Amino acid sequence: PEVACLIRGPQHLLEDLGVSCYLSDRYQHHQQQSEDDYQELLSHVLCLQPKGQRLSQAVTVCVPYTVRGPRSLAGEVVGKIWRGGAQWEVILPKALDCVYPDSEDDVFAEFSLHELPTIAVVLRLTNEHLLVDKEGGSFKSSVDPRILLNVPKDFTKSSVQLSLQVQPVPVAVVASLQTARDPADADACLIATSPIVSLGGAARFMRPLVLVLPCPRFAVGVRARTVPTVSSHVGRSGRSVNILTCQLFSKTGIELTTRHIRKQDDEVLRLVAQPTVGGHWTELSDVGILSRKSDSVQVELHRPVRRLLLLRLAARSRGVAMAGAVIEAVRSRQAVVLAQRHGADAGRLAVVCCALSGLEEAEEALQKAGFSGPPGPSHPFPAHEGQELYLHFTSTGNIMAIRTGVSNDDGKEQRLTFHAHRHSRLQLRLRERDPFANRGHQNYRGALHVMSTPASRGRGDLQLCSLALTLPKKKYLLKRTCSVVYINKTGPLGLRDLRWLAQELSAAEVEKVVRRLGVGRGRIKAMRLRSPHDKCEQALALLCCWRVGRPHFIDE
Repeated sequence: PEVACLIRGPQHLLEDLGVSCYLSDRYQHHQQQSEDDYQELLSHVLCLQPKGQRLSQAVTVCVPYTVRGPRSLAGEVVGKIWRGGAQWEVILPKALDCVYPDSEDDVFAEFSLHELPTIAVVLRLTNEHLLVDKEGGSFKSSVDPRILLNVPKDFTKSSVQLSLQVQPVPVAVVASLQTARDPADADACLIATSPIVSLGGAARFMRPLVLVLPCPRFAVGVRARTVPTVSSHVGRSGRSVNILTCQLFSKTGIELTTRHIRKQDDEVLRLVAQPTVGGHWTELSDVGILSRKSDSVQVELHRPVRRLLLLRLAARSRGVAMAGAVIEAVRSRQAVVLAQRHGADAGRLAVVCCALSGLEEAEEALQKAGFSGPPGPSHPFPAHEGQELYLHFTSTGNIMAIRTGVSNDDGKEQRLTFHAHRHSRLQLRLRERDPFANRGHQNYRGALHVMSTPASRGRGDLQLCSLALTLPKKKYLLKRTCSVVYINKTGPLGLRDLRWLAQELSAAEVEKVVRRLGVGRGRIKAMRLRSPHDKCEQALALLCCWRVGRPHFIDE
């Protein structure tokens, strides 16, 4: 059994309350805001009872969570609680990565609470708080040291706190956008991009501050499974330049190739910003660029920005469209879907949606639970955190599925939520639509389509992947025993002698007799269905069937 949470507190307090916990899907109402803030769910959403009651003493709620992949400085683990209003509140953990003797396989985050709300553990961007006084100063980001804030003197009349968030843009994202563009549109080229920066604090600055953003002309430090190679190319200026560029050639690997070098005059810097949550990206034409070096750019800001991005593009490229493509590529993850049947019960189906990096771990967990393929995993497809996936069982197939424990399920469509750090699992019960279909196959056949929108909308172009499903056919037994009367004959082939011979034959000898006499498979199947538990009666029916097929002159 999986541990939902641990609660530590005074014994008399917990006994009087009667604390209980159950899993909730309330976090789905918070997904839009979470996606906009780049938050990723790390734990179950736990609803603690009794809800909303103020406790006389604080209790420690320990929630297990999972962070898959290397943890970077750009993300921090926090808790979010919901007390019944419209917004979720952020709470800082008391401790992280706690391990308890009873649950050594899990790591816990501890939170000190004075009431029992709905709680979840999420991974969000690291929020750096900078305290600025009248003297100003220079501040360096702890996430990316290349990002600097130069605050002038008399920036504010009193001390003010600025918040800084940095979302790195991986080099592989830039490489994928470079290779995904239309080859016919040679001018629509993304050369480089800066990290996504959010700066909050005062409503407006008394004096503008200078923000230094890194935006190298040629991306270096590609994190790939292949070994990077440096190639030499002679540019238009006549000097040799070492270039390191990348091009995606498969789902998991990165191939390094040369890219055409443009003159510096052909490049343009586009500064785009998103002023509000969920708003449209716009180019900032009123922001001045103080200096432009090869690897960094200094911009002057007069007010806080919700989200800021600096793009190095070709001269004719559109910054707003490219910014939307960069944001979508940063948010997207490569996801796969697994659908496997249980070994002891072929009607049980487990459907798991996980990130491509966690495929091996998901397969091992299914194997430990008794599930195995086929089919294998689906091909990777892009998905973002909290995206709803709709599992549609086609009407042309002969397999439908209903959720385990749900009585009013029509079996047409199921839903599954993708999380980058969690394996979303759905337990289904497979059923055949027509028990007499698929006569030419040993199994019932069907298909599972994973779609990004409900199938009722009728948009087939939104299908993400599909998996072929099979279900073993059932062996139907006759509801009543058929009465059979054998005709008695005189001589050595009489009914009495045949019954004695049937009692003497063993199961292995009966199989040899079947192969020797050449009785049809249909008749053998009918004999076994007529007396499924009486081997002697089956052997007698076999001998009588053989006796009927003998020519009459042999009896004479």
